Amino acid sequence: MLEVLLQKITELNIRLAITLLVILGLIAGCAKKHTPEQCEALDPEFYVEEDDPFESYNRAMFDFNLEFDRVLVAPTAKLYRDHASEPVQRGVSNFFNNLKEPRNFFAAAMMGNPEGMANSTIRFSVNSTLGLGGFIDIGQAAGIEYTDYDFGQAMGYWGIGSGPYIVLPIFGPATPRSIAGSWTHNRYTYIVPRIRKSEEQLFVQNMQWLDARAKLFPFTDILEEQHDPYIFARESYRQTRLNKVCSP
Repeated sequence: MLEVLLQKITELNIRLAITLLVILGLIAGCAKKHTPEQCEALDPEFYVEEDDPFESYNRAMFDFNLEFDRVLVAPTAKLYRDHASEPVQRGVSNFFNNLKEPRNFFAAAMMGNPEGMANSTIRFSVNSTLGLGGFIDIGQAAGIEYTDYDFGQAMGYWGIGSGPYIVLPIFGPATPRSIAGSWTHNRYTYIVPRIRKSEEQLFVQNMQWLDARAKLFPFTDILEEQHDPYIFARESYRQTRLNKVCSP
């Protein structure tokens, strides 16, 4: 399984290097696209009730997701967090961050961000080789920090509206724009579906979910203390997405 992943990563390294040279040439000297007008309103009052037309459904699905998480997901993630060693957890997080670098590269390219493109290319190349497939973050040790870019963020950067807030079963908060961005990533830049053996693919995907859920414990602990957890989760999601669009 690891051999297959490394092969796919090597192929993407070559593609990224070629694409980097082409796109850098195309965007060199181009002016940065204006940020959306809503970037001037980074406060909770910016959001109005009409932005959540499906609130009744969303609240019901939010409650379902909380219960699903409480019964199945959180206990498994807690076992992983409490019993896996810190170096193992850090290595797993590094590995999955590395798998996101192709997405980071192309999303940065869509926003005309040559620095982000170069950083993602260097990190992906170095971490995939010297970093043993990404388990060791050589890039960060060299002072090149990981930066998360995504296609929904890039769409927002170019003025495409987010659409109404919606809570998806299991997956949680989203908007039509973020769903389109996730589809683009899964279709074109996500390496895991290219693993031929379904059981190995499922294992990697489950580990990614486990890693992501373990990182959410600080947020879910705060969520439990809120008078209205739904509103807190909704506004936290919106604010996070808006900040990403406004600070590419």
